[in-house]
Amino acid sequence: MHGRMRGAAAVAVILVLIIIDLIIVGVVLSGSRGHDLTSRRVETVQAYYAAEAGMFMAMREVLVNTDEDGDCTIGSISHDGDSGNDPGFGPASFLAAASTTGTETTITSYGRAGSAQRHMTAVVNVPSAGSGTVTLEETVTASQGSGSPLVTPAIGAGTDQTYVLFIATRSNDDVTSVSGGGLTWAESIEQCAGRDQQGIRLWTAQGSPGSSFTVTINWTDTSSNPIVAILSRYSGVASFEGITGENTNGVLGGCSGGTDNDPTQITVTSTVDGSVHAIGVNSRNDPITSYTAGYTEIVTDQAGSSGDLTILTSYEKGFDPAGSEQFQGTTGDTNDWCTVGIVLNP
Repeated sequence: MHGRMRGAAAVAVILVLIIIDLIIVGVVLSGSRGHDLTSRRVETVQAYYAAEAGMFMAMREVLVNTDEDGDCTIGSISHDGDSGNDPGFGPASFLAAASTTGTETTITSYGRAGSAQRHMTAVVNVPSAGSGTVTLEETVTASQGSGSPLVTPAIGAGTDQTYVLFIATRSNDDVTSVSGGGLTWAESIEQCAGRDQQGIRLWTAQGSPGSSFTVTINWTDTSSNPIVAILSRYSGVASFEGITGENTNGVLGGCSGGTDNDPTQITVTSTVDGSVHAIGVNSRNDPITSYTAGYTEIVTDQAGSSGDLTILTSYEKGFDPAGSEQFQGTTGDTNDWCTVGIVLNP
């Protein structure tokens, strides 16, 4: 009897010891798993910030257009197949890969820390035109009392050039085509005067002609009327905006019902810092004698005589920061005028 009791007690003690061992093992394993999870979380955070550091370095290369880490590609960081030279960020490391299409560079940055890896992607858009400064390189003018076509003097060529052509006609005769330099010319806007006594057109072209060239303007000379053209060449232009026109009836005013007045006016608005507002004014019989401060008169030309006199003047003003402003040109007499304007963005 006593032997059986001692045997049962021994078994009970053994079971208790086994249970205690299991509890201890469970606690140890739980602590180990918790430590492992904490380590992984730390490594994941380190990998994230490493990827972010790689992204910042790659974006800087794109913005300054320089391969600063010497891996032979602008926008990539140590993307040379050798993980041994990847930049370090504390206990982590990173690399960035880049691909460029047009003006867009897609950057993917990878950060590594221990067994953790994180990546992020961004698209950087950097306009390719010029130095970022819109610059008027030269201007030529042409005019004649009647007849089509009108051919301008030769204007210069270059890489990534922008050509802005203002055309003023009597009785709002239509311009049917513009050609020259092997470029594609497009009419941006046409604006009649409020009593349809005058008209003004704006044509533009962009490209890299190989040599100087003349521009041919074909138009419907319905009544042997005069025509005047001002052609300007700019560098550093990435895009256009703010194209508008105005006459005595107001913004984009109709061709009838207007009342001659003075001054001529137009409001042009830009949204990009460093832009240039370019304006053309057809003031019919009277030249502009004063205009809004800050603008520069580029050139004035005219054709015809008496009541058929057509006077075209171009102006420009740089805006940094971007903004909106009404240009006014005073002639000292009432006229059936019309104006057009365009914003040239860097």
